[in-house]
Amino acid sequence: MSENPAPDRHTAVNSDAAPHTAAPRQDVYTHGYQESVLRAHAARTAADSAAYLIPHLTHGLSVLDVGSGPGTITADFARLVAPGKVLGIDRAP
Repeated sequence: MSENPAPDRHTAVNSDAAPHTAAPRQDVYTHGYQESVLRAHAARTAADSAAYLIPHLTHGLSVLDVGSGPGTITADFARLVAPGKVLGIDRAP
């Protein structure tokens, strides 16, 4: 398991600098959606939205999550592959 705490389910973690040199900056994920849609996105987990991947996620693996949105599924991926690396990217800032 990862020693890094997961981000709040309504918040995405971003950093403009190398991870070892700067603390993550917390940004609110809105992407132009209504509050009800944001709540649904923020509640998603790897188990309920990407269960088909879980058997393939092993410790030490590197994962690229394209279209990661608020990062809740990405955070679950990080716990599943720790100490591996996970990078989540999304079109929206």
